[in-house]
Amino acid sequence: MAKKKGDLEQQLAQQIADAGLPEPERHCRTFIPDRRLEADFLWRFPYQAGEPWPHGLVVEVQGGLWMQTKTGRGKGHAHPKRIEDDCEKAILAQRAGWLFFPVTGKQIAKGLAICWIADALFEYGLIGEERGELA
Repeated sequence: MAKKKGDLEQQLAQQIADAGLPEPERHCRTFIPDRRLEADFLWRFPYQAGEPWPHGLVVEVQGGLWMQTKTGRGKGHAHPKRIEDDCEKAILAQRAGWLFFPVTGKQIAKGLAICWIADALFEYGLIGEERGELA
């Protein structure tokens, strides 16, 4: 049975805490001006004058990818409207200067998502080398 998005978010939040990574903003709706798009997890990067620096990292948990109703229609993130909404969010976030990582339940369970997050936080200066190896 597919895990619900909230369960996957909780699993990723626990991995973030266990890894000792900075606590992200959760369910933030202010990362794109004049839009009410919600970021599941968001970290803001320190700004370096004159650098082509992203604003930060947005992580979107793709829950319910394979869920269907009894009639075979997609629901959750598998519903066509949700797919369109997620594509729009990803494009607008990237155009506004954010790194955008959509991650699946399988990527969370395998530990891939937390490694990608830690690498980005390290690369953009939110954590130092003392973070240790997560892989």
